[in-house]
Amino acid sequence: MRTPELTLTPPKNDKFWQGSTTCDHCDNQIKGDLFDVRSYSGQWGTFCLPCAHRNSPMKMGTGSGQHYKQTTDGKWLKVAG
Repeated sequence: MRTPELTLTPPKNDKFWQGSTTCDHCDNQIKGDLFDVRSYSGQWGTFCLPCAHRNSPMKMGTGSGQHYKQTTDGKWLKVAG
């Protein structure tokens, strides 16, 4: 009797943004770079790049912020934080 071969697929560690892609500051649809960051006022928000620069210290990491890049298929891949 032959033993069936097992194919193991390594787990994907990629993290993708699942929330809104509308900037909390300017209300525009975010394209290219999305930031989920703590603002200067201490509140969290989803920002486009220009609004993130104006409204947050742009610090990435646990408790500070995450940066996502839009992929060619329209998903948002976490690249920092």
